[in-house]
Amino acid sequence: MNYLKAFFSSFNKRTKLLIVVAAVILIELVSAVQYYKTYQLMESELEKRAESELTMKTILIKSTLNSAEDILENHLWDIRRCLVQPDSVSKSVIRLVKMNRYVCGGFMTFVPYYYPEKGRLFEPYAQVKSADNIDLYQIADSIHDYTERDFYKLAIASEKAIWVDPYVDNEGAQTVVTSYVTAIRDGSNALVGVVGIDVSLSWLGDTIDARHIYPSSFNLLLTEDGKTIAKPSGKNTSQATSDEIVRLINDSTVARKLSRSGRSTIKRFKTRGQKGTVFYANMRGNPHWQIAVVCYDKEVYGSLNRLRLHMGGLMLLAFGVLLFLIWNIMRKERQLNKKNLEQERMCSELRIASNIQQSMMNMNDPVLTNTKDLSAWGVQIPAKEVGGDLYIAFIRDEKLFFCIGDVSGKGVPSALIMAVTQSLFRNIASRENNPVQIITQLNEAACRNNKANIFATLFVSCFRGLTI
Repeated sequence: MNYLKAFFSSFNKRTKLLIVVAAVILIELVSAVQYYKTYQLMESELEKRAESELTMKTILIKSTLNSAEDILENHLWDIRRCLVQPDSVSKSVIRLVKMNRYVCGGFMTFVPYYYPEKGRLFEPYAQVKSADNIDLYQIADSIHDYTERDFYKLAIASEKAIWVDPYVDNEGAQTVVTSYVTAIRDGSNALVGVVGIDVSLSWLGDTIDARHIYPSSFNLLLTEDGKTIAKPSGKNTSQATSDEIVRLINDSTVARKLSRSGRSTIKRFKTRGQKGTVFYANMRGNPHWQIAVVCYDKEVYGSLNRLRLHMGGLMLLAFGVLLFLIWNIMRKERQLNKKNLEQERMCSELRIASNIQQSMMNMNDPVLTNTKDLSAWGVQIPAKEVGGDLYIAFIRDEKLFFCIGDVSGKGVPSALIMAVTQSLFRNIASRENNPVQIITQLNEAACRNNKANIFATLFVSCFRGLTI
């Protein structure tokens, strides 16, 4: 320790200043690492919250679409039952659209000339005006040739129910809809046509606008090939911002990465002076739409950046205090060196006192070691350099007198009382055989002039009949 102190004392002012600068750089480095690790934790938490919102919104959308799917699939038996008459089919289509409040229309398209009396094309369409008002139209004609439409071709080619990408239905529902369609066959497995329902997407705006993880966050719903289905309608998000995010998602040249869970894709962006992150993923099953959530850095990491500024100010203050302390330490260095020398002198004296105290309790007395009936050994390890624990043993007139004790407290005061107690015991026991008398006389002598009120706890004993 002394060498270490001398080593640091040997530094000149320039070296000490360099040490301070190094300490400042190290503290700043620790702060930067702490900021980076906290940023990563917040980034990981953002991913979890964003994916949780994507999952929640997907569940809401899929639940509505699934209810529409159930309506169509559970109604196919009624369509097949009514194929014998075109008017019966029309009534069945009306019954189909009464089942769900989001269904705005239903239709049945037949293969050409299925009903010769209806001509080449026949498509009864039931449009929902209100809960009790449903209009029925025959919308197929030379202009509206459904056999050339994608929904008809896809439904027949896939041989299973599918969702059609959203479109503006100017001929039926007169709004943005998505259609759930499936090919239908009769009892002989002959193709009859395609039956479907139109689901209005007006409810999507309310779904994606509800409850965001941050005030300025918003959701987007896109088709699998990147066309916008629904976007936020709130005042916080402009049309241009939404369009820029859609272009970003569709831009394959922009760097992207998978989230830690692998459930979503992440893209960083900067638009209109604001940085942010967009998380997007494809919905499972059909339709395979894309849903995205957009978050801005100012809300995600704003508290962290403010904390960093505050911590930076506190660190500058701490550096100033540190410089003042270094200056003060250097000013008092000579005084400390003087005190250290004095302390070393005192420690040296205490070491000598400790050696003296240990020698006072030496158990190497030849009388003790040469006794056949006795084996004596003892050790005292004080808490400080000297202490108040004591033991002593000696033989007189074939009798063993020994004492074990502990003086209250520690250090030099206890060691002094210990030495007095040990001396009193030896003096009294050299002329008195009864342990009761020994301890009584010792107590009376020790209590005289004991103004410090230091006490000792003793065990005194005497054994007779030893053979020397």
